[in-house]
Amino acid sequence: MDRDRLVRLLDGDGEAVVACRRALLAGARFWVSDEEQPASQLAAIYEVREAHTRRIGIPTVGFAAGV
Repeated sequence: MDRDRLVRLLDGDGEAVVACRRALLAGARFWVSDEEQPASQLAAIYEVREAHTRRIGIPTVGFAAGV
């Protein structure tokens, strides 16, 4: 996936989408895997990440909605 395509796909107006699009346009690094991952595996990973960010007080933007 190239940067321009990813920017075009981020066409929503939610706070997290806008922040991601701006970061990409400003040159932020990104990586998209060619391999498929089961949703159950990703859900487990993000459940741990969400608990961690809440526990140590890291603010997030649209985390729950994105997951």
